[in-house]
This record gives sequence, structure tokens and C-alpha cells, in this order.
Amino acid sequence: MDAAEAAQKQALSATSGAATRMVTERFGENAGEGTGDVLATAGHVAGTAWNVVKIRKAFTPASTVSNGVKRNAAKIR
Repeated sequence: MDAAEAAQKQALSATSGAATRMVTERFGENAGEGTGDVLATAGHVAGTAWNVVKIRKAFTPASTVSNGVKRNAAKIR
């Protein structure tokens, strides 16, 4: 597991737990549960996007996000 991936998971977990507790205390158990579900879904989306980038790099190592950004920036100018 990459250090960046582990840091992302830890940060999301801590933020999600704190936000869920805060919403639960202020708006009730149902709102807190909904907040937890939404934040869990956001975490899964971020993890999926990270995996897509890693899979793409595995299939085409020469093609990276930064190279694509450089090419597009050159076209815009």
C-alpha cells in the first residue's frame, strides 16, 4: 500500500468519524447515519479513482497524468 493511499484512508476515516459524531449530536441519529453513509461513499469513490490511476499506470507506464496535462497545456497555448 502506498504511503499516500494509507494517509488518504486515515484522513478520510478521522474526518468521517468526527463529522458523523458532530451531525449525530446536533441533528440526531438518522442524520448522523446518513452523513456516515455519504462520507463512506465518497471514500469508496476516491479509492476507486486511485485504483483506476494505478491500473492505468500498470498497463501504460509511459502514459502518466502529468504527461497528459503537459500535452494539453501545450495545445491550449
